[in-house]
Amino acid sequence: MALMFMGEYEHSLDERGRLAIPAKYRGKLGDTLVVTLSREKCLTAFPMEAWERLAEEMAKLPMLTTADDYPDFVSFMFARAADLEIDKQGRILIPSSLRDYAAIKDNVFIVGQNTCFEIWDRDLWMAKRDKLEQEGAAIAKRLGEMGLRI
Repeated sequence: MALMFMGEYEHSLDERGRLAIPAKYRGKLGDTLVVTLSREKCLTAFPMEAWERLAEEMAKLPMLTTADDYPDFVSFMFARAADLEIDKQGRILIPSSLRDYAAIKDNVFIVGQNTCFEIWDRDLWMAKRDKLEQEGAAIAKRLGEMGLRI
């Protein structure tokens, strides 16, 4: 069965920058996960299996494009990625450079994204969630036009 992460969970970072992974997610993770930048102002966490699949798919793409999309995306995704160990209490220590990128201070939301999950600053997630709730019907319509059946 494929990994699936759903739901949203509010947590706080401790004074050292450690974040407890929701119990429902821990059983789907091994001892490590990869956390990297997201295209939005948050972080994306991948189970090692999903990260390796992404790396394999990236390796299949043409390395030279006129817009330099490939090297730019590889740099974006891989240069600041961190391979993080999950401690016995189910926590990860998020490096300060990643916390700074996502404006994460202390209160966060962990948000399921199917094969991975995102880590958002609480205030940024609340604003994003409000926007998604307002635009949900229009988004669903556009995806339906692309062939998504719900």
